[in-house]
Formats: sequence, C-alpha cells, structure tokens
Amino acid sequence: SFSILCITINEHESIYQVAVKDILNTIIISLQQNRKRTFTYVEMAFFTKWYYDPTTSSETRQVVKELIQNDQLSFANGGWCMHDEATTHYMGMIDQTSLGHLFLKEEFGYVPKVGWQLDPFGHSYLQGTMMTHGMGFDSLFFGRIDYQDLEKRKLESSVEGFWSSADDTFNKETSKVFWGLTGSYGGNYGAPDGFCFDVLCDDPLLTEMGEATLIERVKKFLESVKEQSDITIGSNVMVTMGSDFQYQMAHINYENLDLLLDSIKNFRDSGAINMTSIFGPRFDDIDIFYSTPEKYTKYKHHEFLQMSADATMSGMNDITSFDDASTAESPLSSSPWSTKTDDFFPYSDNAHSFWTGYFTSRSSLKRLERVGSSFLHAARQIEAFLSREGGGGDILSKYKGHNGQQHTSPLRLLDEGVAIAQHHDGVSGTSKQHVAYDYAKRIHAGMNDAETYVTTLLKNVFISSRSIYGGGDKSVFESEVVLENLSYCQLLNETICHVSQDASKDDENDIFVVVYNSLALNRREVVAIPVSRDAEYNVDVLVTATEESEALDWKPVSSVLIPTTNYADIASATEYALYFNASVLPPVGAAVFRIKIVKTEQKRSTLETSATRKDYYGIHYLKANPRPVAAVNNIEEYDEGTFIVSNGVLEIFFDKSTGVARQLSNPQVGGQRLPILQEWGYYKSYDKAGEQKSGAYIFRPKESNEEPTMISPMSGKSVVFHSDLVTEVHTVYEEHWIKQITRVKSGEPYIEVEYTVGPVPIADGIGKEVITRFHTEIKNNGLFYTDSNGRDFMQRKRSYRPSWNLEEFEFVAGNYYPVNAAIYIEDEKSSLCILVDRSQGGSSIKDGTVELMVQRRTLFDDWRGVGEAMNETVDGITSYDPSEDEPARRLGQGVIITGIHRISVGSGRDGASKARAQMDKVFFPPHIFVASSKSEIFIPFRAPSYSAVKKALPDNIQLITFTKLPSEKYETYLIRLGHQYGYGEDQYLSAPVKVDMNNLLLGFDVVSVVEKTLSGNQDWEKWQEQRLRWENDHTEITSEWTTSLASGNSVILNPLEIRTFEVQAILIEDDVTASS
Repeated sequence: SFSILCITINEHESIYQVAVKDILNTIIISLQQNRKRTFTYVEMAFFTKWYYDPTTSSETRQVVKELIQNDQLSFANGGWCMHDEATTHYMGMIDQTSLGHLFLKEEFGYVPKVGWQLDPFGHSYLQGTMMTHGMGFDSLFFGRIDYQDLEKRKLESSVEGFWSSADDTFNKETSKVFWGLTGSYGGNYGAPDGFCFDVLCDDPLLTEMGEATLIERVKKFLESVKEQSDITIGSNVMVTMGSDFQYQMAHINYENLDLLLDSIKNFRDSGAINMTSIFGPRFDDIDIFYSTPEKYTKYKHHEFLQMSADATMSGMNDITSFDDASTAESPLSSSPWSTKTDDFFPYSDNAHSFWTGYFTSRSSLKRLERVGSSFLHAARQIEAFLSREGGGGDILSKYKGHNGQQHTSPLRLLDEGVAIAQHHDGVSGTSKQHVAYDYAKRIHAGMNDAETYVTTLLKNVFISSRSIYGGGDKSVFESEVVLENLSYCQLLNETICHVSQDASKDDENDIFVVVYNSLALNRREVVAIPVSRDAEYNVDVLVTATEESEALDWKPVSSVLIPTTNYADIASATEYALYFNASVLPPVGAAVFRIKIVKTEQKRSTLETSATRKDYYGIHYLKANPRPVAAVNNIEEYDEGTFIVSNGVLEIFFDKSTGVARQLSNPQVGGQRLPILQEWGYYKSYDKAGEQKSGAYIFRPKESNEEPTMISPMSGKSVVFHSDLVTEVHTVYEEHWIKQITRVKSGEPYIEVEYTVGPVPIADGIGKEVITRFHTEIKNNGLFYTDSNGRDFMQRKRSYRPSWNLEEFEFVAGNYYPVNAAIYIEDEKSSLCILVDRSQGGSSIKDGTVELMVQRRTLFDDWRGVGEAMNETVDGITSYDPSEDEPARRLGQGVIITGIHRISVGSGRDGASKARAQMDKVFFPPHIFVASSKSEIFIPFRAPSYSAVKKALPDNIQLITFTKLPSEKYETYLIRLGHQYGYGEDQYLSAPVKVDMNNLLLGFDVVSVVEKTLSGNQDWEKWQEQRLRWENDHTEITSEWTTSLASGNSVILNPLEIRTFEVQAILIEDDVTASS
C-alpha cells in the first residue's frame, strides 16, 4: 500500500495573512468535497490563530470538529510549533509541545500519536526517546539526515527503523519507537520530483492533460514510487505531498491528487498500465490511497507483527535481543529493522556544508529564550501556590486571549512567546533579522505581563493584607500601598535594576530584595544588586526572632561592593554591584533581604589599593562589611608570576600579569592540580565566490582544518577585586573587543568566566567565528561529551560517526556538536566541565582541549533560506520587504554580547557528575525582585520567607513543572518530576529515588495521583494499553525500572526519567505560604 500524505509546513506568524488563512480556509472546503481526502496539520500556533480568528465562523469550527471525527483532518506532533532539536532545552521542548497538546485535547478531544520533525537540521537523542515515547507517540518522522548517512541507508534499505534509549534509563524494548524518513527519502520533505500540484510549483498539472499524456505522467509517478519501495522494508510506503506554504489554493492540489489516484486504478483496470511490469517481481499490484502518518504507522506495526510471527514460526523467537556490537544501531535478531541508540548530529547536506553554525547563531536571542523559559517556570509556580485562582479558570483562555476572549491568563503571552521561540527557525538563530526581533519582542512582552502579575502575588504573601482605611469595595490594604514599586530585575546581566539604582542615590531609602528559588532544594547563592554609588551598605535577611516567638527580625549577612566595568558600554548600566550572601533560600519559595545605606556622614571608603603590587597588576582589597560571616583565605603569592585565590572549595592559580587562570585544584577531592590555559580566538569564515560560504546555518572556516587566529591577553593590565565573598579578576586582550572577568565566589565548586565580545571587527572584509578554548593535560583520546537538550550526555568521538564510516572533508566544522547545558572531557585522573548559559557549538578539536563558539559575524548568506548574512548590528536593519529589489541593509556597528561559562574540575571520570551538580542552577537562577521605601516607613511583613513544599526534594530530583489545572472539586496540579542524573554517572545520585508526593504540597492533603504522558494529555496507563508495541509479548521488564506508583502516593524515578502526574489535593489550612 502507498499512503499519500497531504501536509503543509509554515514558518513565522508574519505570513499568517498571506498564506496560513488561505491554506486552512481552502483545506476545510476541499475536505468536505470528498470523504476520502485527508490532510495533516502540525503547528498549533498557526492553527489556533486561524481557529479563533473572528473571520472563522462558528459553522467552520463545527465543520473542523466533524472532519477530525471523520479522520480526514489529523494532527501530527501537535505542538505549538515544530521545535528545533539542536539549540533547544528540554524545558522549552516539553512546554511548547504541551501547549499545543492541551489545546487539541480540550477543544477536540484529540491526542496526537505521531512525532513529525521534518525540517530541523539534525535530530537529537532526546527527541527520538523521551520526546517521542514519553509524549505518547508511536513513531517519529523527519526529513533531514547527513548526506553520507542517507546514501548508506538507501543502499541498505534502512531508511526506517527503531529508536530506543542507549542504556537502562528506560527498558530498551518498551521505550522503542518507529522512525522513518520523509520526502521519498530525498533528504528533505515534499512531493516526489515532478509531482508538486501546487500553485507555487511549476510541475505540469494532471487536470490539464489529455489521456495519452496523462498515462505517461502516471507511469512516471508509479516509477518514482517503485524506486522508493525498492529501498523500503515491507509492503507499505509513505508518499508525502506537501511542503512550505503549499495548499493555499487547496482545490487545485486535491483535484490533481484525486485524478492521480483515480487514473492509477482506471489505467490498471483497463490495461493501459501494467503494474507487474513496473513493480514486479516483488509486487503484482498496488493499492494507493489518501492516508495519515498515524495510519501509516499502524500499517508498519502490522507488518512488524507479521514478521515477528513468521520469525517465531521459524524458530527465531528471541525477537527482542540486541546485537552486542558497540555500534549505535543494532538489528533485532528477527527483524529487518535496526535499532538506533545515538542521534543524527552533526548534519551536512554535502561535503563542505555542515549545519553547525546555527548552534551559535544569534547568541543574544538564544540567551533571551533561556531567560524567558526560566522565568515562565518560576511564574507558574508562584501562580499555582500563591493565587487562589491559579490557572483554574477556562484552560483555553491562554489560547483564546489574543483574539478578544475573556479570562486571559496573565502568563499567556509569556507561555506563547517562549513556545514559539522553540521553532526550528527561532532559537536556532536562522530567521531573518526582523523575525528575530519579533521573537525577542514576544518573550519580552510576555515577561512584562508576567512580572506585573507575579509581583502582586509576592507582595500579597509577604505584606499584611489588613485594611488601613476605607471599607467595602473601596478598602485599601497595606499590601497595596507599601513596596508599590516591587519589580522584577530583568536586566541584571547589564548591571541594571532601576528600582535599586534610584533608591541607592538617597541615604533615606531602604531597598528590599525578594529572592525567589524555583528549585525544590534548599539553596545558597551569592546575589548581585546594581546600586548607583560608592556607599556603605548593610544587608540583612528577614528571620523569625526566636523559635518560640512569631515576631520578625533582621539578621545581618555578608556583603561587598564591587565597581563594575561596563565593558559592553551600556548607557544605563550602573557603576557598582552590591554582592551579598543569600544563604537561606527555601525550596520553591522566597526569602526577603533588606539593604540599608549608611548615612553619608558615617560613610567610610570601601576600596583600598595595594600599591606594593601595582607594578604587576592592580589589586584592590575590599573592606569587609561590618558584620561579615567567617572569612576564607586571602590572596597569597604562589611564585613570582602567580597568585592563588581560594574560596574554601577550589584553589585557582592566576597569572599575575594577565589575570588568566593557569591551574585549578579541588582540595576536597585530592587536591591534584589541573594545569589549564584559556584562550580566545576566531575562525575566519569561508567566503570564496561561487562556493559554499559560512552563514546563519553553515559553519565553514577558510580551511577545513584551520587553526584559529588566537588573541593574546595584555600583560600588566589585569585588575583584581578581592573580598571574602567574591573575587573578580579582570583580563583585557590585545583585540579590545574581547574582555573577561573571572569570578570566584565563596564556597562554590566552580569558577565563573563572564565574557564580553564585540563588536566583532569586519573592516578587513572577513567574517569571524569567535571561540574560547581551554587547554589541559587530560588525555581524552578524541572523546568528549555533550548534552542532548540538557538531559542525556552523548559520547562524541572526533572524526567518527557511530552509524557509518565517515569520509571527512571539513575537520573543524564536522566535529562541532550542539551544547545546551555542558560539555566535558575526562581521563582516569582528571575531568574538565564547562557549563553554558545558552546554546553554543562545542568540540574537542585537539586532545586535552574543549572549545565553545560564543559569537558569529559572517558577511555572506549561506544559501539555505535566510537570504541574509549573520551580521547583527546594534541599530538593526532597514525595513524588509520581499517585493523590493533593494535588500535590507545593516545599521550601526556590530552587536556586543555578554555571557557566562562555569568551569568545574574533578578527579577521574566524574565529568558528568560535576556537570549535573550545576546544570539546574544555571538554567534556574534565583529570580530577583526589588522594591524600595523610605527608611522611616514600617513595612508590615507577615512572614520572613515562604516555601510551597513541605520538604525539599532529594538532591537528584528536580521539580520540572508545577502548574495549576482547572477543577471543580479539588485543587488540581500538573506536576513533573525529573531524575537529574544518568545511569552510572554518580555512585550515589544515579540510584532510583522514591518521592512522596504528600511532601510536595504545603498545606494540602493529597487525594489522588494519576500518571500522565509527558505533555499531560492522556493517562499513562491508558496509553500503555493502547500504544503500538514494537516488542513481542514475552519482553521482560525488571521491577527496578517499573514506572508504576509505589505504595501510597509515592513514586519512583529512575535515572534521567521524567514523569508527569495530575495531583488532586484538599486545602487543609488557610495560610499555607508562611515559613520561618
């Protein structure tokens, strides 16, 4: 059987009016005209916009529901968009998919069964495992894989197969899904060559042909299908018949498809076409019809069962055993399909075209997406726990709101803004400049909306709500008139927080800081608040005065004022940052701090300079706060050219002249010193006329094995600011567009490297791809490890592919992989781990090294669809109009970006464990809210802090989602819990963990716990009963890895497992938010 799939893929919302409306309007009409016709839609961002568009009538919406019931209109993937797989984090992937799935479930009762990732530029291990099996999909289809891999698969008829986990994170057999290529295996998607019946195509239309010509065209079509069937295992083949922007005049497409299907049957019956002569001897006849990805998957599953039964009859009954070979794809002993356990990165479509540049493209947008996603996570928690309404109104409000519906969720804009940014031309950095601005605008607007809502909830929980005057509806409460300017500090990365900056100008003001911790762990962090002047500041934390008393008091914490450098030349950035020790952050909760300014007449200088060492470098000893915590070691000289900074955990050896770290040592794990040298440099972008250039997608250096141009640090220019709490070592480079601060915080197991890069110079007419490289003596033998979307670590081997023998043409670009959380190398003695704050491309080009690409500025388009060079400038770009001959022009100088790497070292093969300990803290930083008040005004705090959970979760368990659901009887929550360590990564923390759900809801009694699929759209048990199983009935599942509920309301989480639950609970006390 040959399944004809009619599918369209659309890109950004800017094309809604000119394409999407016409597509959906004409599709709905066309489907009604013929009961056999089918259509599959993918992205709910567009579909919901059309569905709730005022021009879409209620009658049309009813027709949509009928077409879905008739199986004519179906949905694949069903997420808000088709997300990228290289530059996305699992949080964003889950959230955007859930957003689309909830709409489909609530509006139509529809549950997608198939993953559909046609266009992303390579495919991740997480997508093939958790994001498919966990979402309740039976299969996953995609278009793009490496051209060498594709050719091998065509030769071996392995264009379809199974995908499963690589270890015992899940039972290998029960987590297995079917995968396949689309687009007639041409490495992309769309109709077979010559048979695009769309108004955007130039292929001849069948409806305009005479019979003789029609017969020849039908034969050509059948011959192309025969070629596809020859390399497809089984007797079922999928033919896709749609592509970008197609079906805007759907009646033309369907009229030609109807004629094609009818002609095949009629010409066969009349003898005009001999099927055996085309498809024989393998097939005598064929059946070709409209279909869907879900139906096609069921046909393939039926074939699998037949093959399994035949194998059993032949005595080959061990159908679930795997070949023990170390390859990433092992054939089942009785199945012709192999099982893949790695991923499809990196992707190239020819010898010199590696799609590895987009791992870094648009660095600032990549960072903003992470910031928005993290804040959304926190905002959902705050809404769920502090709002009596929570999310419990009409759940569709978050989708309907932008079309004038009532009851819009205050988090809707941020929800949608972050979701659409996951698009494979969004966070990937591969859109046009004006579209990238739109992504940023949506996230920013969403954060502004969420901030207003969240700050109100936080004020209500911390400030007394008693009426101070008025009555009835006109009563005014204290929480409404004190700390009115409580704001979320969105621009801390630029050393900007307007409330604290303004308040610190006046000695009569107090500054209040609410620090929110979205992790379900007790937490200590060093927090920085921008202030406007060199003054003396005292910082206190709000606590309960005594265990016996409910009275509140202020307890001093250590702090230090450090001058800022404003390397990025930001106009509103302040000159000082006040660091303080926030050591009492409760899980899923917040603590309150107060900053008091010492009167001017009492002020003493906070800065002293050590003149004795000025010849080598400027070293400033910062006076301690009058009430500090215990100090750690001061700076000490190691030898003539080196000084040591210790923070109680690490010892860092710095070069006196340049300020660059030379050695790291962790005395807590043996104290072995790891020599390390950090460098900055850049690859020159390939730009030869008529050949593949480096651009938004493609990374291609001038030479395939190019050594980057390295930039040396300047001697005698380093500056050190040292205190017991924070030490900063500032380094400037011979190219002044690179600057760096190495920050060492008391008690932390890492050093922080804050870099400022830009404007990247292009006056020489050469594009540049900027990297930082770390040199060590680690003997990693070509092996390094990168995360898969922030979850599993994938072993990478230089110049090697697990699935085929690589013929290497681009040594540097072909060894780059996406890094979304961390990259590390290790040997028997040492490990080096680097954590990133956004997606970046990374590699180990030479043994002992790790490098990350942090910024790109290229001067040419790479011919992959953007139509612009990756050349971002501060003043933007001229208006883009596709109808104009004049292309958009860049305005102003190149952008300046700032980012942070965290560097950890270990002893032996503990790189993954070192990374895991910090990954969540990087993605979920403390969220800082600041308010101010005159010092003489009494602030009626009702609690010193609050926590939403009864008890902190274990160190290896993360509260991934906590959001409120609508419910008439009980308080109902969607809760996702994730085990954050992989199998065998840590001696203790990799073990399965039992979590008592009763400890998650402070002030509630849990009534029921029901497990759901990852997006929350169906019961897990029900899906297990209905799903297509790609293993035989006697597959064994060990009890250690069972996913059923344990006793009571406890659940077991296995390594790297994420489980989703719907929890119903009863409120047992009115005030559940206060904690001491």
